[in-house]
Amino acid sequence: MTSLIGITGGIGAGKSVVSRILLAMGFQVYDTDREARRIMDTDPHIQRQINEKIHPRAVVDGVVDRPLISSVVFADPAALERLNTIVHQAVIDDVERWRSGLTASRAFVESAILFQCPLHEHIDAAWIVEAPDDLRIARVQQRSGLTADQVTARIAAQSADIPADIPTHTITNDNTTPILPQIHHLLTQK
Repeated sequence: MTSLIGITGGIGAGKSVVSRILLAMGFQVYDTDREARRIMDTDPHIQRQINEKIHPRAVVDGVVDRPLISSVVFADPAALERLNTIVHQAVIDDVERWRSGLTASRAFVESAILFQCPLHEHIDAAWIVEAPDDLRIARVQQRSGLTADQVTARIAAQSADIPADIPTHTITNDNTTPILPQIHHLLTQK
């Protein structure tokens, strides 16, 4: 079976940068955010649950209102937990289907909330991308138009303890330390 390495880190840390480098190197990378969006956009059962448990107008005529959902879940930790419960198992099932079709010895799964959901039980190791909070806030504000307070709320919502039984490695993405040598070093480790 293909060894699965999780790529994680909070919003704005640079997970996607690491994933794009790995893709350019020829590795397979499952992007949980993109695939969760696909599942939410196409699965009527998931859409019904979101309307029932998050907001009655979160999905109208099959169209997911992401700004509405974000405004609800990032203001209410219980709503975020309900959304995660709805979406996580569908994503985990999809990851396992994807993994079962792989022939490479190693592949990657990118997730901001790897340790907040049962997905961490399906990986063999984790690469944690880190950056200073002020840099993360600036990156997210630049690409999204969110306020610093909104980004800070998302950072707080993503924090979690790392299980001791998962081997972890850190990649520093502080706009000073080169990323490629760090990735190369991790790829050559056994």
